[in-house]
Amino acid sequence: MIKLVAHRGYSALYPENTLLAARAAIAAGACGIEFDVQMCADGEFAVIHDDNLQRTCGVDISVFDHSLANLQQYSAHEATRFAEKYMPEKIPSLQQMLNFIACCRGLIALIEVKEESLAHWGVEQVMTKLCDMISPHSAQCVIISFSEAAIKKVKQCGGIRTGWVLHQYDSAQQKIAVKLQPNFLICHQRKINTDEVWQGDWQWILYGVQSAELALAWSERGIAHVETDHVGELLQDELLRRYACRYD
Repeated sequence: MIKLVAHRGYSALYPENTLLAARAAIAAGACGIEFDVQMCADGEFAVIHDDNLQRTCGVDISVFDHSLANLQQYSAHEATRFAEKYMPEKIPSLQQMLNFIACCRGLIALIEVKEESLAHWGVEQVMTKLCDMISPHSAQCVIISFSEAAIKKVKQCGGIRTGWVLHQYDSAQQKIAVKLQPNFLICHQRKINTDEVWQGDWQWILYGVQSAELALAWSERGIAHVETDHVGELLQDELLRRYACRYD
């Protein structure tokens, strides 16, 4: 059995990290959604990958200089990719995304806290606030990060699952993984350079999987979760379709 996680929602066909992309992923049959959060000037979290609105909203504005309410005045419709097709589409707040997730019982949300926010505001401030927000939704949520310090802080909070995203797949990172003991290890599939992935008390999630053939190949190697931009296309495959998730 393999479960498909929608990378930034159904981001191949819809503006990334938006409620529109999240809804489309659910409709397509995704079993999980990954999205990114940055901390704004008022301490709230915006669901956005970059620390600047230029790429998704077309305006050169730093997330760190504005409140969430101010940022939500701009449309994240990704004009470079989609022209005006999806305009207007607000940047979601983390709370809006959590409310959406709560309506889909069984859905897993991977919430990636970005390193730019950790560097700008500090791990303690960002992770304390994030843990407080995620705790009521811990049954469905996993906080993920490239940052070891962030993962350690989540473990101190207690009750929230963690996913450590690997910069590299090498012996140094393996040693850190053994010490961190996250619930999930997350890695780009192209970085895996061994026949068998590291064994431990974690589950693996491989991202950058953009075809049904590749997803099935990883499934045969024991990988239970793959992350993709193309969740709808992959679930057109007859074998993968049986593993689609449906929600009331």
